[in-house]
Amino acid sequence: MKFLSLLLYITTTIAYSASNILIGNDQNLQSIIKTPGKFTFVDFYADWCRHCKKLSPTIDQLSELFSDVPEVQIVKINGDKEGKKMGRKYVEIGYPTLLFFYDDGRKVEFDGIRDLTSLSNFIQQLSGIRLEDKPEVVEEDVVIDDEPGNKLVEFTPENFNAKVKSSRFAVASFGASWCKYCKELDPALEQLANDVFARDDILIGHLVIDQYEDHTLDEKYDIQNLPGILFFQNGDLENPLVYKGGKNFKSLLDQINKFTGYNRDYEGNLAANAGVIDEATQLIKEGGDITELYENLDKIPGETIEYYKKLVGAKEYIPSELSRVEDILTNDIDKLNGLTIDSLTKRANILRSLL
Repeated sequence: MKFLSLLLYITTTIAYSASNILIGNDQNLQSIIKTPGKFTFVDFYADWCRHCKKLSPTIDQLSELFSDVPEVQIVKINGDKEGKKMGRKYVEIGYPTLLFFYDDGRKVEFDGIRDLTSLSNFIQQLSGIRLEDKPEVVEEDVVIDDEPGNKLVEFTPENFNAKVKSSRFAVASFGASWCKYCKELDPALEQLANDVFARDDILIGHLVIDQYEDHTLDEKYDIQNLPGILFFQNGDLENPLVYKGGKNFKSLLDQINKFTGYNRDYEGNLAANAGVIDEATQLIKEGGDITELYENLDKIPGETIEYYKKLVGAKEYIPSELSRVEDILTNDIDKLNGLTIDSLTKRANILRSLL
């Protein structure tokens, strides 16, 4: 009995860290992932990986963030030691590799900016779980009042500021009920909001100024010609970009893509250059000293730069990895959600740019 108690104590000590993180290994990872009713986020790391060491405190913070959410478990596994077998199974290019698992074994790889907010949002989006301290009023502000499922926002003088601040990007069209050009623009705005950019962090809406006695907004932004269109970023209400292009679907689509970097086509699919960072592509193609290459990549902004880092020194794997990703997008696309399709499409674009 003493031996059994000691064994149970050791097993528990190995399985859990002091920060609510589960410690995975070759023997227990599969059972952890397939725990019924659990969503599992796994950090595959290696002791020699400097990016892994830099990321480790963030993973600790992430586990604390979800410590009161029993449905979500955060796991670390050393792919260079006790997790070698699992590393070979799941790490396709390099460390760190961050994977989200459903309890049936399906997985989605995280390839965005490795900060606490991005990782938390990733888990919340895939699990459908919202942290309690996430302001609920923001979600209500984004919901459209008119038609179920319609994402075109009806701005009012009272809700304008809150709605614009609720999204990373916002497009606001100022019009009037008597303006035929404004009415002609509405179908384009609806298509952009509901079809093209429906999955993105952008809010598109219109304000019919003659429906309200309060003209503070059109006076503040000096709206002279209707429809007048403003682009906002990061909730900055004081410095919008005044749109001066054509008041039609194609012109607006091109300008929104340029403003946001989303690179969507008219159906909402990602364009062939989405995710590609020309400077990063050129650096990896040129090669050179690995340490210097990582340092140069660290200086380049962009949400896909972390994926580029995984491709350093992996030139021989690029064709096979591209083939694998293309196969998923061709044969399994009906099984994927929009977030995963976008992620895989960006990877495929990056891989093609490196051939």
